[in-house]
Parts: sequence; structure tokens; C-alpha cells
Amino acid sequence: MKFLTFSSINPTGPAIFDGGRTLQQLWMFWVAPLLGGALGGGLYRALFAE
Repeated sequence: MKFLTFSSINPTGPAIFDGGRTLQQLWMFWVAPLLGGALGGGLYRALFAE
């Protein structure tokens, strides 16, 4: 069974060529940082708004 560890590499290219399970996991590589950034921005605004 193949899977990506999402370590310090960009898995987009290998996932596209490999397909299968690695391609199914690719969405997390893009969505998680965007959600984390939005959550961090919202928390900053909520805690430090004037």
C-alpha cells in the first residue's frame, strides 16, 4: 500500500503521476494549511481587535 507522508516535500507532482490512494490524500495538503491560516486569522482578530 502506497501513501504520502506529507513531510517536507511537495507531493502534488508525484501524487498526480502515481494516482490511486496518493491522489486521494492530496486534498489535505492544500486544504489543511488554508483552514489553519483562516483559523489563525480569525483567532488573532478575536483576541486582539480594538
